[in-house]
Amino acid sequence: MAASRRARELLFDYLQFSQPCRSIICVDRVGWHDEVFVLPDVTIGQLNCVERVFQGTSSHRYRTEGTLEQWRSEVARFCAGNSRLIFCLSPA
Repeated sequence: MAASRRARELLFDYLQFSQPCRSIICVDRVGWHDEVFVLPDVTIGQLNCVERVFQGTSSHRYRTEGTLEQWRSEVARFCAGNSRLIFCLSPA
């Protein structure tokens, strides 16, 4: 980028008056941010047109594996009718 005063003014005008179609908010921790849950490699949910992205330095062991259907058939089905298992599984 040119270092001239005119170039800086043009950049400032662009940033000041542009109206992007989406926004990205960087977060530095894993967990709930408004109504979305942010993991290091995926964000679950979307609030309006604002995307949240994890941009932290902490080490983590989070990962996703399988599909919702696999979870339902291989984990959740064993809890049907057992209030204690449902209660224990709910926070996870």
